[in-house]
Amino acid sequence: MKNPNLSSRTTYSYQGAIKITHLLLFAIVSCYGTARAQNAKLDEIKKLIATNYTDNINDSAIMAAAIRGIMQSLDPYSQYLSPEAYQRMQERFNPESSTGIGITITSSHDTITVFQVKASSPADKVGMLPGDRIMKIGKESAIGLTRDDALGKLADPTFEGKVEVTVFRPNGERLMLFTITPREIPAEKKIVWQMLNDTTGYIRFSIFSQNIDVDIHAGILSLQKQGMHSLVLDLRDNGGGLVKEAADIASEFIGGNSKLFTLQGKTPESKENYYAGDKAPFEKLPLVLLVDDGTASASELLAGALQDLDRAFIIGTQTFGKSLSQRTFPLSTGGALKLTCFRAYLPSGRLVQRRYNGSSYLAERFNFDSIMDNYDHTCEAPSVSKQFRPFLTFYGRKVYGGQGIIPDYIIPEGVLHPSTQRLFDERIFVDLTMQYLPSHAATLRNDFTVNNFMADFRAPKSVISDLESLAKQWKIEVDPKELALDWDRIEHQFAIQLAYQLFGDDAWRMPDPKKDKALALALGHQSQARKMSELADK
Repeated sequence: MKNPNLSSRTTYSYQGAIKITHLLLFAIVSCYGTARAQNAKLDEIKKLIATNYTDNINDSAIMAAAIRGIMQSLDPYSQYLSPEAYQRMQERFNPESSTGIGITITSSHDTITVFQVKASSPADKVGMLPGDRIMKIGKESAIGLTRDDALGKLADPTFEGKVEVTVFRPNGERLMLFTITPREIPAEKKIVWQMLNDTTGYIRFSIFSQNIDVDIHAGILSLQKQGMHSLVLDLRDNGGGLVKEAADIASEFIGGNSKLFTLQGKTPESKENYYAGDKAPFEKLPLVLLVDDGTASASELLAGALQDLDRAFIIGTQTFGKSLSQRTFPLSTGGALKLTCFRAYLPSGRLVQRRYNGSSYLAERFNFDSIMDNYDHTCEAPSVSKQFRPFLTFYGRKVYGGQGIIPDYIIPEGVLHPSTQRLFDERIFVDLTMQYLPSHAATLRNDFTVNNFMADFRAPKSVISDLESLAKQWKIEVDPKELALDWDRIEHQFAIQLAYQLFGDDAWRMPDPKKDKALALALGHQSQARKMSELADK
């Protein structure tokens, strides 16, 4: 869906040409057996397009589109990374700093929108505001750029150490040009810890970045000094990261040189085993994990290893189901290929990867309609026993592969009504937040702090009509009655977006057992966590 406020016929024609060329080149690469035939056909098609196509076409963009098409035919994760996207990927896993202008952006409706402007950053100093829609970076259109590509271009000066950014400001309905000098921006810490009560600590982090295990170790020590005797480790909405970090975090709780997981490549020789150390610093610490459908990749390796070795009690919903592992190969011409090279197997021998076709996942989820104790994993057995054989944990519990990690205590996911789901899919809450904040930010900052916002904020019911107006603007069909039925989820999502904008990452991670069902259950199952930790002595 295009930006309704601006039109760019040339840009859209150009992107259409790229998609057509992408399909043609991919078909050629797939169909011709020899490298010579492939190259000849590619050259012929390129010449025909350059000579006859109505618009000017960038050769590098054509080739990038063709490469992306090839990668998308393999699996959901193999991909070509442009030089800009590769740079951002490296920075995402380096917790120290990154080069940029100091903004957080999101991509929706083919448009890059500024979501947060860091105080005293280069963008802040020139007057860029949340809600600004980036139309051009330098002389190039930003319509249709991925988030990583846009961030890379913003960090790469186009002339004399500066970058020009053209934005559309919805409130004033006008275009504005900013000239900004990128610089090193210190990374914000992506981990929080605090006490939930007198004896239970809580840790949540957002990504398995380099040395996150060191931060977790420091967090546990700090919580123990405050009286912690058991820990809740929150992996919800954690999409993973570095595999080594998953092994290092598991080794904080598992000793005995236990095998944690195995990465198996194409040949028997291409195998990587990850083991715990002899002694774990917190081997006897009672541990509860919280997971959901956003728990993926390295998060699932950590959760799966702790489950298979009967070391942690897991509460939540079925996890995403990704146990394919990628390697990144830098290209001599810039950019990189991120290629799936391994399948990751857990200690029991199971693989939790969901089924997929090319770049698309098959829609397969368990339908758990009530809260239930699943310690012996009998709840999912009727659904998966015909497709997947059972595996045994260290102490003999049955677990299954092929569908992510199924918790030991299940919370139903809760299905949204179609209208609400469409708003979530279109990420319209970003637009809602940007529309709401200008006239409410000062009051919200005065009334709330980073520690109490998520617990105490109550959204006005007028948010429903605001969502209806935005949906109409973006031509999204909604039923107000369905939105009203999903009010709790809408209010929570709106609060998350506001908290992030007002106070940064830490605000929405602040735990609140009164409003968080999974967290309340974690506090109620500390005895089960203690029983599992006592098994480490045997």
